[in-house]
Amino acid sequence: MVPFKGRSRFKVYMKDKPTNWGFKLYVFCEGKTGYVYTLEMYCADRRFSNKAVDVTMRLMQPLLNKGHRLFVDDYYCCLKLWNRLKSSHTTLVGTCRRNRIGMPRDLFEDRQRPGDLDCRRKGHLIITRWMDKREVITLSSCHLPQLRETIGRSEVKEKPLRCDRLCEAHVWSGPLRPAHFFFFTMRRKQHKWWKKPSLHLLTIVSIQIMILLNVHRKYDGRRTITMSQFVKDLIVSLASIEDTTAEAEDVVHLPLIRLKERHFIET
Repeated sequence: MVPFKGRSRFKVYMKDKPTNWGFKLYVFCEGKTGYVYTLEMYCADRRFSNKAVDVTMRLMQPLLNKGHRLFVDDYYCCLKLWNRLKSSHTTLVGTCRRNRIGMPRDLFEDRQRPGDLDCRRKGHLIITRWMDKREVITLSSCHLPQLRETIGRSEVKEKPLRCDRLCEAHVWSGPLRPAHFFFFTMRRKQHKWWKKPSLHLLTIVSIQIMILLNVHRKYDGRRTITMSQFVKDLIVSLASIEDTTAEAEDVVHLPLIRLKERHFIET
């Protein structure tokens, strides 16, 4: 959500979000690094379907029929999405809600105790219901409902392979998690609606650059840098100020071509 309370037909209200009013973005990211592959903004256009399944298929269109694995949360995960991805040779892993259309009713008839595991199978899809402190329902077309030992403080317990933990690790573990936008976003009141999405996209671009920079530093055997250090070094480089406090290995040396070269189109 891009926060905005001004006048715009793109503005939406979502009561369950920390930011209730604003512009809604659908972001499709790479699971390990959080690098944004593509995104789409809700524009209230009736020519395009805004259902979760249709939005997911539009964002996944360039990557279909390539054997990728899609991790989603319970807002997008459903049997209809699995059916459409199955024909495109793409696997699905995600947490699911029990009231989704097509869920087996007999799976939820019995009352479970903490630690109980039950599952149903439909082709290559495994629907798992496991009772932890609360009910956890997962859909996976690439995992089996297997138990594994986990070592606690005082005893060894058997727990199933937590597909929800895998989804959480791939969906919210990257640098594009909401915490970065709360700490490094440009939260200023604007009367022009187009300024807020533009500044939000600049924040995403800076995170993208940091991701690529950290991948390059890992390849060279150097340690990665944090978002705050990257923003500081970026501002110092753009302002052409010599920073003497930072360590030599953590300084991002960006070329200052924009201050030395000519910026005219050559014919």
